Amino acid sequence: MDNKLFVAGQWFSIGINSTTISIGVVNVNDNVSLQAINNISVYTSNNYTLEINASDDDILIPDKRVFNESLRFASNTSWVSVQSTSFISGTSKMKATLLINPSIPGSGHHYVKINVSDSNGYSYDEGILEIDILVNNPPVWNSTSYTFYLNEGANTSMPINLTHYASDTDDGAI
Repeated sequence: MDNKLFVAGQWFSIGINSTTISIGVVNVNDNVSLQAINNISVYTSNNYTLEINASDDDILIPDKRVFNESLRFASNTSWVSVQSTSFISGTSKMKATLLINPSIPGSGHHYVKINVSDSNGYSYDEGILEIDILVNNPPVWNSTSYTFYLNEGANTSMPINLTHYASDTDDGAI
């Protein structure tokens, strides 16, 4: 029986002897990609967390002895820091949780650069987080004492609307 092998559009006859051919596959490092970051509004009186994602197809390489990809997230300011990172199972994504302390810069409109790079520094991506920081001052009593009268034994109720006795400089609901 005549054995034939088809390679690159041509047929070759082969004998009964065989040769082992080793084929090595070298990983081509894929680029990291930071997903879009939504703008947020926060108050100076609270700390906030925000989850962001980045992807890199090299995360999907199953044999970590061959290539063990991870991503590093960072910001260009100390009041927005990376609190934790984790892989999103079954995907090429990694999630980072940002901790935001808006009391440090104070109120106003701020732009924070967020970047991500892969473990060997091959690729890098960045995005801008826009943060509108608002002040939320507590309401203030307009006077220190008020007197309300209710007759004892009366089977009546007396609704008291205290919003008239306080004010909020932030025009928030009281």
